[in-house]
Amino acid sequence: MADEQDPIENPGDEPSPPSGGVPPEGTEVPGPGGEDLLSQEAIDQLVAQVAKEQSTVDVIDSTAIPGSKKTEDVKAYDFRQPSLLTSLELRKIRLRHEQFAESLAGRLSVAARMEFGVKVKDMTIQSFEQSVPKLSQKSNFTLFRIEPLRGISILEVPPRLASTIIDRLLGGPAHTVEAKAEFSEVEISLLEEAINVILLEWCTHWSDDPEHRPVILEHETSSQYLQTSPPDTLMLILTMEATLADCIDEIKLAIPYFTLEPLVRKLAPLYSDDGTGPREESEMPPSWSERYNGVKMSVRTRCPGPRLSLRDLANLKVGDFLPLNADFSNHAELLVGEKTKFRGRVGNVKGQWAMEIQARSKNGALETLRL
Repeated sequence: MADEQDPIENPGDEPSPPSGGVPPEGTEVPGPGGEDLLSQEAIDQLVAQVAKEQSTVDVIDSTAIPGSKKTEDVKAYDFRQPSLLTSLELRKIRLRHEQFAESLAGRLSVAARMEFGVKVKDMTIQSFEQSVPKLSQKSNFTLFRIEPLRGISILEVPPRLASTIIDRLLGGPAHTVEAKAEFSEVEISLLEEAINVILLEWCTHWSDDPEHRPVILEHETSSQYLQTSPPDTLMLILTMEATLADCIDEIKLAIPYFTLEPLVRKLAPLYSDDGTGPREESEMPPSWSERYNGVKMSVRTRCPGPRLSLRDLANLKVGDFLPLNADFSNHAELLVGEKTKFRGRVGNVKGQWAMEIQARSKNGALETLRL
């Protein structure tokens, strides 16, 4: 019989683990199909690599040099819906809307006979399909258009704020008013008074053309029926925070871009290139001397009153009431000394009476200011 010899081991082969034993740490163990299983260290490296790839994205800058940026710093760009407004134009539009909100606060305060705060909270441009879900499902929606511009816009007044406005217009204190899901015809008529103030103020602030006027089309209570524009129509969504007594809520205004476009074109030359403020007029500034700084001038505001006959004027006595036109505050004049230098309108701003200057007198004629 041949002598039994010990099996010869190949130097390149790794030693197999003893039967029933545990392989050393870091050793790749063959799987059932003969494939090598990854060690825990290799798995951790793969997980870290995948996490790193997901946190960064490959980009190409304006100089065609490839690089990488964090995923949260990169926004998806929809080539089907490019932004038609530059960052400078968006800044001008926001500035104009902030001025509109400040002026609107004064107008609503006069209508409500108490302080009514309004300030811009957010302004975005999205497609109609994306903007509708941002509106409340159940609310008070007013569909309107700006004549003679094309397009239908949407104004949302939340139920709580609408109920508070109605309560105040009816003479109530406007405190702790419960939101109503539906309103009567009388309540809708009262709410339309406040809505008309908002829309008229928007038109007045955006255009000096008297032909631009709002026309209310209908009222809706559900955003499901707001099919006013094609899904891919770009919409300007303006969100304003409104405060009346203890009610704080949001008013949202959705305007199609093609409605706003002709107004933006007129707005462009009125502002400086950096968007920081009104463009200076092409006229020589007046010379000024420091010795004029302490000169006191008498400045007063004057609004047109009613026309009375001599008999009525002679019969006036203490305690009588004189009727005033509803728009008397829109025709105010600012007198410096005894001369009319500016005209505008008066209202309530942050609880104080104020006058907004809209035009100035120049060589005996009124010239509209570029605000």
